[in-house]
Amino acid sequence: MCRFVNLFLGSQKAVGRRLSRVTLEEEAYYPCAKRSTKAALNALALTVILAALGAVLASLALLEYHLVRTLQLQWGAYVAAALAAALVPLGDRLVAPWSAAATNWENHQVN
Repeated sequence: MCRFVNLFLGSQKAVGRRLSRVTLEEEAYYPCAKRSTKAALNALALTVILAALGAVLASLALLEYHLVRTLQLQWGAYVAAALAAALVPLGDRLVAPWSAAATNWENHQVN
């Protein structure tokens, strides 16, 4: 359909642009290969982040188990909860730069 509309309207495709099927106006074109590459790299980064989060949560669970069950310390659960609360801002500081960079990378415009 785009080919027909281009021939009919006489529109020339610019490099990195194509005719929208919805609005029939020139728009930035985002090739599928680039989109797939970005999705794969973001999925890899998210997998690493989730694996690190799982390791931290498992460590906190083991710490709580050791303090409460092995050492019979009643306040051991509070220590694990306090560490978890302290790790939230730290995790935010570690993930926020990657999150901002990934968002800016995804929200680019093709020239």
